[in-house]
Amino acid sequence: MIACCLFDLDGVIVDTARYHYLAWASLARELGFEFTPEAGEATKGVSRMASLDIVLHAGGLDDRFSPAEKERLAAEKNARYLAYVSAMTPAEVLPGAAAFLRDVRAHGVLTVLGSASKNAGTILDRCGLRPLFDAVVDGTGVTHPKPDPEVFAKGAGAVGARPENCVVFEDAAAGIEAAEKSVRRLEKELATLDHQLSKAHDLLEQEIYSVEIFLSRTQSISSRRQELQNQLDELQHEADTYRQAEAGRKKIIPKVENLLNVFDSTMDPAQLNQLLKEVIDKIVYTKARGGRHGDPSDFKVDLFMRLP
Repeated sequence: MIACCLFDLDGVIVDTARYHYLAWASLARELGFEFTPEAGEATKGVSRMASLDIVLHAGGLDDRFSPAEKERLAAEKNARYLAYVSAMTPAEVLPGAAAFLRDVRAHGVLTVLGSASKNAGTILDRCGLRPLFDAVVDGTGVTHPKPDPEVFAKGAGAVGARPENCVVFEDAAAGIEAAEKSVRRLEKELATLDHQLSKAHDLLEQEIYSVEIFLSRTQSISSRRQELQNQLDELQHEADTYRQAEAGRKKIIPKVENLLNVFDSTMDPAQLNQLLKEVIDKIVYTKARGGRHGDPSDFKVDLFMRLP
């Protein structure tokens, strides 16, 4: 959808090209040569200093002047040009230009002037055209003259329009080249953005895959941890059981050792019977805690037979 129309000034809205030519031709005659209308065609749509280089080249004076002298010559030409445009009237607006601007604006399309001329403001005011433009970008606001697309890029930016939604109206070769460069630059920027978007998409997929792997590994680690915890609990239980059994064993062994010592040193049945009863009572108590019960007399016989 067209959101903005960008217009060159000279040769599109008004015919000031003849005033530029007359000013350059006057300067050329002072420098000693004639600047023809055919040669003047090359100055359309380009900056003042670039036009001066074209004029000097036509006269074979490329390396004749220093930068400061060139600035003086350009100022002299501009003074002559301003004398012409200062006398302009709305009658010098090209036929149909003002009506077209009004029609475009009536359809909600923004209008912007994009001119290399540093006198664009003066011309718009003299011809009553300024109210027909939403923004004006001229030679005073750009660093790079046409055919660089800067003037059109800034014009679109001045009204917040995207370059792909703009149409350029231009008559000079330099202006048309600037418009084409603007399109090519846009295509390049779009291609760059597409590439960056594709890389971002690939990175996002990688990140999603990495997250899925992480979650899977986390779940696996969590399951393994639970298994190890269960094993640890089992070992802890076994250790507690062993410690209880070991405590009982440490209590009964001294009694048994004492019994063996007495058995080795005496054959008194009464004393042996008393010692055996003490040990059997202890064994019965210990075994009862472990879940095994029996007749003390049986334990006595079993114990007596197994002591060796």
